[in-house]
Amino acid sequence: MKVTKRRILLISIILFVAAIVGFTVWAYTPLGPTEKAVESLLDSETVSIIQGKRIIFHPSGPTDTGIIIYQGGHVDPRSYSVLSHRLAESGYTVFIPKMLFNLAVFDKDAALGIIDENPEIEKWVLIGHSLGGAMAASLVYDEPDDFHGLVLLAAYPPENNDLSSYDIKVTTIYGSNDMVATPSEIEESFDLLPAESRKILIEGGNHAQFGYYGKQNGDGAATITPEEQLRIVLDEILNIIQ
Repeated sequence: MKVTKRRILLISIILFVAAIVGFTVWAYTPLGPTEKAVESLLDSETVSIIQGKRIIFHPSGPTDTGIIIYQGGHVDPRSYSVLSHRLAESGYTVFIPKMLFNLAVFDKDAALGIIDENPEIEKWVLIGHSLGGAMAASLVYDEPDDFHGLVLLAAYPPENNDLSSYDIKVTTIYGSNDMVATPSEIEESFDLLPAESRKILIEGGNHAQFGYYGKQNGDGAATITPEEQLRIVLDEILNIIQ
């Protein structure tokens, strides 16, 4: 009997250690970035980039508007550098915080530290993709006065974070070919958003093309290019800032 209990304990320990190792390997081998995303991490004539505990894209001129991007679950934050570089070229400072295990659920309040450290910036827009979008919506639910706008990319608020009565600009952008966060799942969440929120369905867009990290398991195939999807997202973000 004692031998059996010892074997059970040993097996349990082995399985526990294997689970921890497996999770750690998974967490530190995120999706992306693609080559194009890496290229967008280089300084240009109009944008300078700082990489540390967060990635910062500084425009060449002064700005009173800051943009914070929360990565999708298990996605390398550098995968959003193409979008970030384009936004900085348009004159806005962009911050991508680096989340523990590449999961925004572990650092939902990351944007608050960025806001506190940059008092010269008066207007803040929070963007989140997938799980990052859910956490961004949850933060706005908790701290609505800190944000001018919220952009959800293939994402929706948690059920207990009803934003429908909030006075904040919200835009939801989602793809018709997204099989990770399907159009029906996104549309079922619209009651949680302010009545005047913009809802943009990208025909032919999918889940992975909201970033530059390649294909994603379980996703649908896009019938438009990443550049086409990016252009729509960029236009809508610039629209909410104004």
